[in-house]
Amino acid sequence: MSLSCPTCIGNEPGLLVEPRGDWAVARPCPHCTAVCKICGGERTSIQTDERGYQFLVDCVCQRKIDAAERFNVARIPARYAHCTLRAFDAKGGNQRAALQKVHHHLEGYHPCAKGILLSGDVGVGKTHLMVA
Repeated sequence: MSLSCPTCIGNEPGLLVEPRGDWAVARPCPHCTAVCKICGGERTSIQTDERGYQFLVDCVCQRKIDAAERFNVARIPARYAHCTLRAFDAKGGNQRAALQKVHHHLEGYHPCAKGILLSGDVGVGKTHLMVA
């Protein structure tokens, strides 16, 4: 995956999200994930821990495939296909604070942790942030 891939610009690196019919659909980027340079298409790689033990883990490319599948299961409406945290335009009010809260939540995210709830007036970006 390349952060400079022209296809992935504005999206999560290595993933494309596009409207298809009623839904936003994610798929691995064909340009930067075609043949993984780490695993050569095996979808796994060998890592060594601090004790010198080697073990098999999912390669980064497999994680992108899994992320696309999870995204697609969420059934996000097509009109939100463009929503990423990078694309969120925090113009003022509480929008910058809300964006920071979302970033903070994601940095410390754990599946058993409490979720996040955004509230506010219509049109201030709550859905964009939650979909992103």
